[in-house]
Parts: sequence; C-alpha cells; structure tokens
Amino acid sequence: MASLRVAAVALVVLLSGMVAAAPLSDSEVVPTTGTAQDATQVDACTTINESGTYELTADLEGSDGPCLHVRESAVTVRGNGYAVRGNGSEDSVGILVYGGAPDESANSSLGDVTVQNVTASGWERGIQVGDIRGSGTNATLSNAAVTDNDVAGVYLVEAENTTVDGLDATGNGNGVILWEVQDSALTDVTATDNRDSGLALMQDVYDVEIRGVTATGNGDGGFSSGGVYASTDARRNVIADAVLSNNEGAGLRFSDSGENVLRDAVLAGNTGPGVHGIPANDDDLRNVTVVDNGGPALRVEQGQLSGTGVRIGARATASFASQPVTLDDADATDLRTPPSGGLAVDNGVNVTGVQSGVTVTISDVNGAAVELWRYGGGTWTRIDDTRYDADAGTVSGTVRDDGVVAAVRTSTRDAPATTATPTATTTGPTITETTSDGPPATPTTDPVTTTEAMTTQPPTDDGNDDEWTLGVLSTRADHDFAYVVVVDGDAEKASTEAVAADSGDRVLDNGDGTVTIVGTTGDESGDAFRVDGTIESFYTPASPSDYVIERDGEDVTDDLPGPN
Repeated sequence: MASLRVAAVALVVLLSGMVAAAPLSDSEVVPTTGTAQDATQVDACTTINESGTYELTADLEGSDGPCLHVRESAVTVRGNGYAVRGNGSEDSVGILVYGGAPDESANSSLGDVTVQNVTASGWERGIQVGDIRGSGTNATLSNAAVTDNDVAGVYLVEAENTTVDGLDATGNGNGVILWEVQDSALTDVTATDNRDSGLALMQDVYDVEIRGVTATGNGDGGFSSGGVYASTDARRNVIADAVLSNNEGAGLRFSDSGENVLRDAVLAGNTGPGVHGIPANDDDLRNVTVVDNGGPALRVEQGQLSGTGVRIGARATASFASQPVTLDDADATDLRTPPSGGLAVDNGVNVTGVQSGVTVTISDVNGAAVELWRYGGGTWTRIDDTRYDADAGTVSGTVRDDGVVAAVRTSTRDAPATTATPTATTTGPTITETTSDGPPATPTTDPVTTTEAMTTQPPTDDGNDDEWTLGVLSTRADHDFAYVVVVDGDAEKASTEAVAADSGDRVLDNGDGTVTIVGTTGDESGDAFRVDGTIESFYTPASPSDYVIERDGEDVTDDLPGPN
C-alpha cells in the first residue's frame, strides 16, 4: 500500500444565522443598564471600555487595527454565530483582548473576559489575547472558528490562565500560536490546512494543557511546518488525546523545547518523521501510536527523548529512558536468514542511537520458541533477557545496541504441520550469535508499509452485497478518543438507529484503492460508516476497554489487529 495519507478533524464548530451587515463605522459602546440578562447589542466594529455583557447582532467588517477591542475586565462577548471579517491588512486583528492600544504597554492586566460563538476571518491575526508589550492577560475563548488569517487564526501572547475550548482553525498562516503563555488550557482544537503549523508553541510557553487536538493537512515544508511545533523554552506542557496526521513535515517537532509530554496520540501519514527532536530536551511520549510517516517514526536529531508504550508500525512497541534514540518500522523478513534456521516474524523495529537500552515488545506472535533477536553488523544476536508472554502473544526484551529488532521463531516445534510450514520437532532452539551465507542486508530507517501484517477480513455477509456498516462505538462516559481506519475499498459516512458519523469525521481517498477514515467519538456515543471492502488496519490511542468495533451490529473488535 502506498504511504498512508490521512486526514483527521475533530468536532467542527457550527456557525448559524449569517446575515448581511448594515453599513458600519468604528464606534465605542458602553453596556446598557438593566437586569443581568440584558446585553449591549453590537453591530459595528467597536472598543469595549466597560464591564458587562455584549452580543453581536450582525456580521462585522473592518480593515486595519482591531475591529472588536476588549479593553476592560469582566466582559462577556456573545458572538451569536456572527462573523468578524477583515480585508487582510497588515497588523490587523479581528478581535483583540488587551487592556491597552496594540503594541503599547497597558497599565493593568485584563481578566474574566469571555468571547464565545464567533468566527474571525481575513485578518493578520483573527483573535488575539494579550500583547507582546503587556503581561498576564487572561480570557476564555469558546466555540469559535478562525479562517484565512494571514499570520495566525488565534494568537495568545503574554497570556496566563487562558482557556480555549472548541476551536476550528482552517486556512490560516498558523492555526494557533502561543507566545509567552503560562498556566492555560486548550481543549477540542481542530487545525486544518494551515500554511505553516497547526499549533505552534513558539517561545516561553509553560504549563499549558492541550487536550483533544486534531492537526491535519498543515504545512508547506518549512522548518516549523507540520502538525504541532514546540520551540524555544516551551516546557512542561501536556498534549493529550491528539491526532496529528497528513501534515507536510513532522507530526510533532520538538525544537529546543523541554520536559513536554505527548500522550494518548496517533501520528500518521505525515511527510516527515512522526516525532522529530531537533533538539528535544527530555520531552516524553506516552501511549503514542506512530505509523506510516514519510520519515522515521521517531527521529532524535539532537537532544534526547523518553517514551513509554510507543507503538511503531504494526507490531512493535518501545519504551525507553531519555536518550537520542531513533525508531522506525522495519521488515525483518528482508534481512539475512535468522539463526538456527529460524524465521523472522514479519515486522520489527529499527533502533539507532541507543545509550541506556530500549525495551522492545513485538505483538501478535505465538509459540514458546519465539525469541527476540537483533540484527546489526551482518550478525544476528539474541537479546539476553528475551521474554515470551503466551497469554498476551508478545515477546519482549531490552536492546542495548543499534540494529533491527525482530521476533524470531528459532524452532519449529510450535508451528502447525502444513505444507507451508515445517513439521513439529522436539529439538530446542540453538542460541548462538551467528551469520549466514550471502551478503548482509543493511538495516534502513525508510518507512515500510505494514498493511499485509495488519490486514483483517471481517466476517462476510450471507448475501452477495459486499457493503456493510462499520460502527465505532464508545463504551465510556465523559471521555473522547480519536481513531484511524484504513479500508481496502471505499467508505462513506452513514447513520444507524443508534449512531451516526459526525460532521468532523472524514473519509479520505488515498489514491491507491484504499480510503482512510479518521474521526473522534466518545461519551458512550459512536460513529457509523458504510464500507464497500475490508478493513486493512485500525489505530487508536484509546484503551481497548473504551470502544467496540461493529460490523452490521456484530462485535468484531477481537477480529481486528490489536491497535494498542
């Protein structure tokens, strides 16, 4: 299968009731008096200088400067689904939350500002909280969309205790930029088709939690191009429940950042490495699935990373203390014949830059004669602490030198007696370091297609119709997860009596006879798709107990390749 090119979108903000704007002129408004339910109506670009509640009653249009400028604390702006539109002027801002004039120092910091249910398009910066000359601005931005803004859809600068909840950023220079931001949270952020990065932590970004981020189709191939970019002194931030896919560049690039955590994430189909450290400074990966990227799954060019439960391709999982390690999927069957007349079991992992050891686990293997071996320098070497877990169907061990690590069946005693496999024997494995005749194969860090190893054929229908309904169902309340499904054939969104595909779920034609479904679900709900073909692979960072996969209402979860 050609390199997987996937696209993923979380829940898209639905904007309602767009109407034509009346002729506008800049103005200044103050809140109306009356009950707490009253709100000042805004139908023109304006500056808000007093606390209170304001609501848009029409689309706003402007050119230079901020169109809607909040300069006072304790302000709520209800967008009511209206748009704030600009014409792309330099230094223009659609909505600015800052206590002073742009690029001027403010006498005090703003707080308790909420902007909700609004879209901003056609500005240099769509929505901006704070200013580089200010400090400590805090605000809440919820249910917003930013499109076609030249530098950034959302720009948080010199901000703290700021919340972004429910954002769709499409077609901007960068989806979201954070610059000198601390103690803040971003939740349910979708960044799609932005020219540089989906999400950029540019400088001095500390203790920010980013949860439920989907970054797809971002980048133009530049250094900061890709899904998420963590730059100078971005430290102690957490990115969780993320899908970073189909980006031009790395899924996630650490560049002079440190002590950040990426957890419960899928990185797939990016043109560069899944994760790139240049340099990384003790950044950490936890329960991360990295598949079918254009570069190595994990590349540490400078610095060091640590990882726990990092899934590489179809079968391999790695855990390691902080070190400059590079990991990638590898096809062990292409290497020289393994020792003792053994047989390498499908996919392995290429490990380079090992310093303190990497624990590798290969899944979907069976038989007590399966061991973990490393191929390097033209020689196969048994991993000293190789361990086989019959219940889990895994073999694992700690690798202390560079090479391709693979599960090797060193005896045929556990193999079925068929014409394709040697008959059983009572001879135990011979454990030696050995080479075989013929020229050695050179381990490579090039991406290897893993489709064949992960192909599964769900039960066929009784009739002649090859079409069937795929259900991805959540079994856990108050928890969302992302997933990626590759189908050999075609698929489209569908609905059943119980569930339906969401507006943010996507089906992407890979151009090679396969399609990729990427979506999110949760909270005991689910998605449905009409499939004409078979499932080749399934990925999710979620725990297996959090979901069920159905075919025409029948649970086929156990028939799929284990995603974790």
